Amino acid sequence: MADLSITDTNVLPTSTTEYVDQAGVAGASISAGEMVYKNSSGVYVKAQNDVLADLNTTGMSMNTVVSGQPMSVAKGRITIGSAFTQGMQVNLSANPGKLAPVADISTNYVVACGCLISATDIFIFIKNFGIQHA
Repeated sequence: MADLSITDTNVLPTSTTEYVDQAGVAGASISAGEMVYKNSSGVYVKAQNDVLADLNTTGMSMNTVVSGQPMSVAKGRITIGSAFTQGMQVNLSANPGKLAPVADISTNYVVACGCLISATDIFIFIKNFGIQHA
């Protein structure tokens, strides 16, 4: 299986969505549903599991933006609106901003990002284990 395919227009908050930052600024073009972190310049960029600095993943972008625009970042339960397999755990992918099933992470760093809690919703949590996959 490849990275999860999340359509940005399907990304919606739920009653238990926890906003990490509602006044962030994008440092690049980012789509809703992509995983981000705040870089040393204080702007959000796409995170990926093969870059050590990116391991400080903050959460999921809740809106589609270009560099310099305001954006929101969230964790908790988020509707992503696609037909996914409930119970599947996902990790940060080597592809910028993307999530991948655990089984597809065979190299790079292990950053658990969430669990699909229904066919349409994901619960985002971030746990950087600080280790490289064997």
